[in-house]
Amino acid sequence: MKKLITIIDLFAGPGGLGEGFSKRKIFGSSLSIEMDPVACKTLKLRKLFRSLKSDDKKFFYDLLEEGSSFSWERAEDIFEDYAEDIETSVWNHELGSKNTSQEQTIKEIKRRLKRLGHVKENPLIIIGGPPCQAYSLIGRASRKQMKIQGTYVPEEDKRHFLYEWYLNIIPSFKPHVFVMENVPGILSSDINGQAMFPKILEDLEGLGYDLLSLKEDDKRDLFSVSKDFKLKASDYGVPQDRERVIIIGVRKDLNIDKDIYLKKANEFNSVSSVISDLPIIRSGLSKIDKKKAIDDVVLWKEQLRQKHWNGFEGIDGDIKKELKKFIKDIHDEKFKFDRGEVFLKSKNYGNTNNLSSELKDWYIDNNLSGYLNHESRSHMDCDLRRYLFNSVFTEVRGRAPLLTDYPDFLLPDHKNKKSGNHKDRFRTINANKPSKTITSHISKDGHAFIHPDPLQCRSLTVREAARIQSFPDNYFFCGNRTQQYHQIGNAVPPYLAYQIAEVVHKILDE
Repeated sequence: MKKLITIIDLFAGPGGLGEGFSKRKIFGSSLSIEMDPVACKTLKLRKLFRSLKSDDKKFFYDLLEEGSSFSWERAEDIFEDYAEDIETSVWNHELGSKNTSQEQTIKEIKRRLKRLGHVKENPLIIIGGPPCQAYSLIGRASRKQMKIQGTYVPEEDKRHFLYEWYLNIIPSFKPHVFVMENVPGILSSDINGQAMFPKILEDLEGLGYDLLSLKEDDKRDLFSVSKDFKLKASDYGVPQDRERVIIIGVRKDLNIDKDIYLKKANEFNSVSSVISDLPIIRSGLSKIDKKKAIDDVVLWKEQLRQKHWNGFEGIDGDIKKELKKFIKDIHDEKFKFDRGEVFLKSKNYGNTNNLSSELKDWYIDNNLSGYLNHESRSHMDCDLRRYLFNSVFTEVRGRAPLLTDYPDFLLPDHKNKKSGNHKDRFRTINANKPSKTITSHISKDGHAFIHPDPLQCRSLTVREAARIQSFPDNYFFCGNRTQQYHQIGNAVPPYLAYQIAEVVHKILDE
């Protein structure tokens, strides 16, 4: 009988990387460590879901249908027989914190692993990567400005050196394999002119590990220092062009002699293929006088009447024609959609012809009777019209418009609107291609993640973002909507992680 493989999941977030591994039965108990208390609640609910016996799981599905009243705290009270183990398996802790020494952290990890049933004879792997903000290309622009102002000192940014904490923990556990992931920005990150990535590789190899690239192009030379560690999620069936740096470290004494790599998918999965079955919902309305008006479909339609379109001045004829068509459709009596729910019951759940059989098995849970976390956010009335224009333009021209493509009356009231900066501020997701990267910025506003269906005039819901990130439909995200978006935007796509887990399984299969 094969021994189950124990997992230590560092910087776990809401569990994207861990989800992919947990889907494979060869992986047993896992300890997840995460500093965000809300993400920890999401992790606990997910671990509870996977731990429940069949009769208890049926009751869990009933609780999910409570929608907004459902929470980890409620589940903890009801499933108290499971609660102790779940609390042990999720540690809400900031790794690298000045308040806890390395020795104390290692001691606590060992204590929790023992309580979870791990023994020395069981194979052990470490997964996860240090927080990526310090390496993010997006974040560097703001840090560059801070350096000019004299408020940012790179060598004092602890996020740059959390990998050293990662390095220090590996010798304490001597995992058979580790999986270290990060953003592509790590490849070009430097401190005072010193390139970070070569140093990271040198340090990891110095711990007694061979470093594997998972790219098929590198399969003939597994241990070449020049191999490419950057993977694009859409190459492996995830409906998103998300890029991550993935380093697989294998202990040298395991003597790897297999041809190991990730096999690319035969074709891309588009945004439309994974979200078109979700119910149509409208956006909400923000900044309305609630004493005088109710946020209902009648008021929502009123904001999209032709009288608000300034005679379509400055809009090209082909775009104008389609805009008028969609405005007419929106004002059709049959258009009576609402904003969705935390749990949106639907008799059509699971009826989709666009998903491949493999992805259908991945996303759809036939025990559900609807969609979780499928509720729209609110937008200003002027943004509704911008979103409608943007999605129609994208549908007609095959690309999202820049601010220079907008008519003057639709431009945002910003001082730099014509400066050329952030000219792609409003972007509709292209339905016929994999999505661009879902980032944590989606938690702040939805301008860069506009739904491709012009009728809905809104940004993506949490569930749609989760689908694009490849989270299964039964994955419930805790916290308010902003916190849910933030968790999804920072996660590793679980479907990609599932394929990485298969590689790790092959390595340890002997």
